[in-house]
Amino acid sequence: MSNQIQEIDIHDFDLSLSAMRITNMGRIRQVEKSMRIHGQLQPVIARVHDSGYQLIDGFKRVYACEALVMDQVQCRLLEVDPDQAKILMLSYNWSSQSMEAYDAGINPA
Repeated sequence: MSNQIQEIDIHDFDLSLSAMRITNMGRIRQVEKSMRIHGQLQPVIARVHDSGYQLIDGFKRVYACEALVMDQVQCRLLEVDPDQAKILMLSYNWSSQSMEAYDAGINPA
C-alpha cells in the first residue's frame, strides 16, 4: 500500500464514508479550536476516487477546515480499493467511535 502526502482542495473530498460514523458536533468544535491554535497537526487519509478523493479518516478535521474557511488540507493518499477503504476507516476510528456511540447512548455491541 503506497502512500504520499499532498495538499488537497477541501472541496475535492467525497465524504460518503461519513455515513458510517457518528457525528459529534462538540468534538468537531474541539478540533476546530485546536486547529485554530496549532494548525493541522496530522494529515487526513483518503484514496483517489472518481474525479476526487474519498475521505477515509479525518472527517472532524475536514469539517473544522470548512468552518475555518481553509482552502486546502494536508492529505495522505492511499492506493486502496473501496472495501479496503471501509476496513481502514473502521480500524482508524474503532476506539473513538465506540466511545462516541457509548456517549450517545447507543449500544455498540
